[in-house]
Amino acid sequence: MTDTDAQSTATRPSAAPTGRGTSTRTVAARRAWQEQKRRTTRDSIRRAGRSLLAEHDYDAITVAQIAQRAGVSQMTFFRHFSTKEDFIIGMMIDDETLRMIRAVIAEQPPGTPALRIGQDIAHELVRRLSATELSQMANWVRLIASHPSLLAALHGHRTRWVDTIETLLRPDSPPGQDLGRRMIALLLLDHLVETLSWWAARTDPDAPSPTELADLAAEAARAILDATRPS
Repeated sequence: MTDTDAQSTATRPSAAPTGRGTSTRTVAARRAWQEQKRRTTRDSIRRAGRSLLAEHDYDAITVAQIAQRAGVSQMTFFRHFSTKEDFIIGMMIDDETLRMIRAVIAEQPPGTPALRIGQDIAHELVRRLSATELSQMANWVRLIASHPSLLAALHGHRTRWVDTIETLLRPDSPPGQDLGRRMIALLLLDHLVETLSWWAARTDPDAPSPTELADLAAEAARAILDATRPS
């Protein structure tokens, strides 16, 4: 064996058996399969919940019905969602949406203001959603606003969502380390929730389109920052 061969062998990823006789490559493949299965199951449960909400009132829907519609057991449902309220809050946020948000952030030049990033995310989200999905989102916001238990669950998700926004804004730094970035994440989250609530409550003919809503939201956020910026 030459020196080059020896160096190549030393730096090649190891596929040697582990203590249980399973190669590290096999373990990695198994973990990837398990993660894909988890995502598929979670998405199936979300789709089942959306279809049931289109047919029945929230209070009339049970976990058993959601699980049956998704083709899973109730035990599987509770592996993914701790309560029915937790399920409703997390129903509209799927892995595809998170991948889209990461892609939009990755395309931004260094130093892009967070509000500009938020506006681009809103436009891309609107572009990808169908009319039916936008209607479902509006109904989702109305549902949460009308149920105290769902509002409480929404508040319970607040810290985790702020952590997620912080991480998306700056993946190379753990959340909670930069107070300024934390405040921006809080602003973006509260601004998003209030914007969706305002839009969902509008039933008049002059209500803005989703694309117009994204622009209005960005203008409102800029006005807030201008009002709080020292003169």
